[in-house]
Amino acid sequence: MLANAPEGFPIQKLADLELCASKNGGQISYGEINDILPANVTSDDALDFVYDYLASRNYTVVPDESEEDDDVLPANDDGDEDAELSATATLTDGAGTEAVAIDDPVRMYLKEIGRVSLLQGEDEVELAKRMDKGKQALRIEANKKVSADVTELTSKSSREKIIKRIETLLAEEKRLADERSIPLAIAALEQMHNDGKEVTPEIFAEKTRYFTQNERERLHNLMESEKIPCENWLSAVRYREDTNEPTSKSLYEIHILMNLLQEKVRKSPSKAGEKKLADLTEDFRKTLGRYKLLGEDAKQRLSEANLRLVVSIAKRYVGRGMLFLDLIQEGNLGLIKAVEKFDYNKGFKFSTYATWWIRQAITRAIADQARTIRIPVHMVETINKLIRISRQLLQELGREPTPKEIAEQMETTEERVREILKIAQEPVSMETPIGEEEDSHLGDFIEDHEAPAPADAASFALLKEKLNEVLNTLSTREREVLELRFGLKDGRQRTLEEVGQHFGVTRERIRQIEAKALRRLRSKRPAQLRDFVMD
Repeated sequence: MLANAPEGFPIQKLADLELCASKNGGQISYGEINDILPANVTSDDALDFVYDYLASRNYTVVPDESEEDDDVLPANDDGDEDAELSATATLTDGAGTEAVAIDDPVRMYLKEIGRVSLLQGEDEVELAKRMDKGKQALRIEANKKVSADVTELTSKSSREKIIKRIETLLAEEKRLADERSIPLAIAALEQMHNDGKEVTPEIFAEKTRYFTQNERERLHNLMESEKIPCENWLSAVRYREDTNEPTSKSLYEIHILMNLLQEKVRKSPSKAGEKKLADLTEDFRKTLGRYKLLGEDAKQRLSEANLRLVVSIAKRYVGRGMLFLDLIQEGNLGLIKAVEKFDYNKGFKFSTYATWWIRQAITRAIADQARTIRIPVHMVETINKLIRISRQLLQELGREPTPKEIAEQMETTEERVREILKIAQEPVSMETPIGEEEDSHLGDFIEDHEAPAPADAASFALLKEKLNEVLNTLSTREREVLELRFGLKDGRQRTLEEVGQHFGVTRERIRQIEAKALRRLRSKRPAQLRDFVMD
């Protein structure tokens, strides 16, 4: 069993799972699994491996006690007002202020999902079987054939035998449709009539939603028919509860035989054979099409019936950096993943199984999106562990624990704890109000290293003023030469050659003008600029 573990899976955690399950009498909840496994264990293969491993050890996965009655919101005829009030209360609590009216889209969404009735355990299994058949039809369409001894079938079957076998299989499925699907639907409708319930057109449509028009007419008339169109043979496969064989076995066999028949017709062409092959191919194509529709509809029904489960889980995570509607959408993505992965053969109730995927989707979204600076998922788990230990030490010591005390409990270094605490810090807005009157902001008290100091700015302005006074004592050409040579205007110093080109004279002439101007400045006004010279 351990050889099937996904790459990178922490095998040592299996012992912790077994220990936890043993303490609880062979049972372990999804919450306990979630706490034991690291946060980065979220792949499909890893989760399936955990389930299979626990099942092989005869351990049972059960819902969290707090989720038994809370995860599914009650349905009512008033559009799930309880769900609205619960969500509204959660939003109000997250805001921490006076009650805020819930947005219309939220109210409409909660009312809409409140109209969908909940499913019983047998309903979930039934829908899961339909989804499984839909997947098999998709695999067949993609030409993913089941393993079969095609050589043996070919050697023992002629064209006539293959056609006869296909017709026999289709006829058997038609007979099952006649004997199983219609009587069961009739019995359900008659039971409602006996219980005094009105069989409305909506109820009738629900009970016969997968039947053809011919079948609906037979239900209306409550009389038997001698023939059912061959494309409807699959409608009764879901009622074959009296056999332990896979219900899609005949479908795969038909698929294999159809391929063999096509090969034989190709080798020995005849109009009769081609006509028969075309008819059977069309029947089989329609069968696969209906098979896929059944699977897609089952997925949708299973998802819609558990949308309130997503809402009840999402409202627990309000106030962690994401909007309530965003939490619901992330939870819905987890629900879709649970629908795709659900295996009714393992004996799990779907709502219990889906809780894991919904929580994983929401918590992962919070870790990825809730913070301005994203923290890796494995670091989020480490931060959560540090917070739990800090709270525990706070209760034991009656004071805030030191990094050294936390490091001892986490079995790590003090430097590592300080690093984790630094990473866990939340960014603060520069516009955060400061003071009771909130007339100033946090950004007003933070030093701007790029801005000049007030003293330096005043000194520079005074220096510029004095320089202008000194330069005004020179001639126009001398002033311009000094400004270009030392970059007094634009900050760019120019060479003698560049200044000479600007005035149309030689570089030697510019050097002479510069030297003369500097001598005049040194002799006349040295005291005005001496105070600005740095020691």
